[in-house]
This record gives sequence, C-alpha cells and structure tokens, in this order.
Amino acid sequence: MTSSVNGGRSSLRRLLSEFASRYPSARKEPLAGHEVASLMRKDVASALEATGVFEKGVYKISGSVRKGGWAEIPWVAVYDLSEKDTLHHGFFVAYVFSADMSSLFLTLDQGSETYYDTHTRAETDIHIRGVADAVIGAMGGRGTVAGRIDLGATSSVGRFLENGCMFSVRYMLDDLPDDSKLVEDLRLFKLLYKEALDVKRSRRLRIGSFPM
Repeated sequence: MTSSVNGGRSSLRRLLSEFASRYPSARKEPLAGHEVASLMRKDVASALEATGVFEKGVYKISGSVRKGGWAEIPWVAVYDLSEKDTLHHGFFVAYVFSADMSSLFLTLDQGSETYYDTHTRAETDIHIRGVADAVIGAMGGRGTVAGRIDLGATSSVGRFLENGCMFSVRYMLDDLPDDSKLVEDLRLFKLLYKEALDVKRSRRLRIGSFPM
C-alpha cells in the first residue's frame, strides 16, 4: 500500500479532514461500533502507516477516540517498539486534535498514565514538564515550536498531552497542507523522535526523574 497525494481514499490529508468534520456529531451518538471510531483506528492509522515513514516491525501506530467514552482529545500515535508501553510512560510522535476540532498538532509528546497512577495531577505536570524541558534543552527543534501546546483541553489526559509536548507543528483543519508536506513533516518528527530517545537514554530520563 502506498501513500496517495491525489485526494484518494488513502490520502492522509483527506482522512484527517474527514475525521475532524465528522467527530463533533459522532460524539453525540453511541461509541460502540461507530464508523467514525473505525475511521480513526483503522483508516487514519492505515494511511499514516502507508506513508512509509515509519517501518513495520520497528514502530507501531495506534489511534484512539476514547477514554471511558468519546475522547475530548482524539489522537493517533506512532511509537518505537523498543520503548516498552510507550503510550503510558514513554515518548511518541502523535497527531493530536484540539478539543474544538479547529486545529491539528503534529507532536513529539510523552505518556503520563503510569506516573499519574501514583501521583497527583500537579505532580504529574511537574514531572512531564521536567522531562520535556530536559529534552528541549538538549536538542534543536529544527523549525518546530518547542514546549507546551494549547488544545483547549479540560480533561487530565488532554492537559497532560498539552504539558508533556516537546516539539510541535500546528495545522488549521480548514487548511491542511497536502500529503507531500504532511509526509515531509512526519520525516522530520521521526528524526526528532530518534534524537529525543537518545537524549532520554543518555540522561536516564524515566518515571520519577523529576519528583515534587
């Protein structure tokens, strides 16, 4: 399967735009078996895989629209399989939608769930910002925006995605770039991801590295 740049069904741009346009109304309906949930988990994830940027067997792609119900902040993430349980406590590249579905962020972000299991929200914020600041301080963002993003989030999951962000590029969903530009940016974030993992390992950044 190859990436489409002509607006076809496999076009990453088209699928991201379609998901954003349908998500607000979908949230008013039952989640179970909903085709918009499948659109994220299967179609968007497959189109991201089809870009060829992230090799099978090295990276895993996972899309989500729920956290006990429809998610305030839906996302699709790519993580290095050598990073065990990355979506809970490691680093990943992710497309993250704003709460009002007006913006899409391509991010280098980090999981917080494992830390939050045994700490308060405030303690978790301090921890993930400490990790993010350490990575930002060791790297050049190469034209990206460094640091916290604004998703308009009210949920803990959304706030942690905001505060744990290391680097990002923001797109307006009514004016998404074409597939070739999206792929170019994905390649950049793959390089940033590899460099961030090197920083993490060399500096031994881990759960509990930045306590209260």
